[in-house]
Amino acid sequence: SETDVDLTLAQQKMEKENQKRLWKGFLICIPYAASIGGTATLTGTTPNLLLLGQLKTYFPGCNTVNFASWFMFCCPLAILFMFAGWLWIAFLYGGLNPRPWSWKKTANIEAQARVRTKIKSDFDKLGPLSFAEGAVLTFFTFFVLLLLTRDPKFIPGWAAIFQKGYVSDAVTGMSFVITLCFFPSQKPSLKWWSNPNAAAITNPPLLSWKKIQRDLPWNVIMLLGGGYAIAKGCEASGLSIWFGNQLQPLVSIKPTVAVILICLLVTCFTEFASNTATIVIMLPIVSELAMHMKVNP
Repeated sequence: SETDVDLTLAQQKMEKENQKRLWKGFLICIPYAASIGGTATLTGTTPNLLLLGQLKTYFPGCNTVNFASWFMFCCPLAILFMFAGWLWIAFLYGGLNPRPWSWKKTANIEAQARVRTKIKSDFDKLGPLSFAEGAVLTFFTFFVLLLLTRDPKFIPGWAAIFQKGYVSDAVTGMSFVITLCFFPSQKPSLKWWSNPNAAAITNPPLLSWKKIQRDLPWNVIMLLGGGYAIAKGCEASGLSIWFGNQLQPLVSIKPTVAVILICLLVTCFTEFASNTATIVIMLPIVSELAMHMKVNP
């Protein structure tokens, strides 16, 4: 009947609107997750690395911040923020909002079945794990374990074997990069062992120098170096002392209030400038403020 046709058209229109809303949620959740997840590890985002570098510049004796200590402190917070972000996006664009479920439940079930079929089809196209993929997965697992166990603070890490200050997280990273440049990307053949006359086959490495030159984010390295240079220049030129004198009125403020004000200022500043530019500008100022207030930076 005409009523049934109108009802079907209305349901199809509502389904398309719900799909668009869901697509928006998927697109928004990617930058949300990237921003929140980047705070969980020290290498997750450039501002974290800038903090570590300038922390060593202003406070050379400080060794409390490393990959393990940062991860243990920030990972629970990242999980909490991720859950809060999921609740917010789900409420706005789908899951927890009752409006998207006003259309037929059978259509929802059919859509889920199509999604599962598509995911399974794409997964089957990947095929079995190759030798190179397994090798990279193994190296990555060992890399993370070595970063977490170098100096976990609550127990002695493997860095205690060496002289104090001799080993850092950079040693772990460079060791694995060099190893990847030599490790073969294909399973090596041992025919040469039983037959010395067998032709030697050269397998390409997992990581080549040409690929490093082409894909390495050199801009991040230049940015890190520029941040260190700015910090050193502020110290050598006396700009840091001038900043400290200008911040003298803030010394009387309680540290808790100062942290709140700094968070508000940085949050507002990042609305107009990038996170990296903000951290390069604000870290020297906050460091001088902490020293004048005689509080832990």
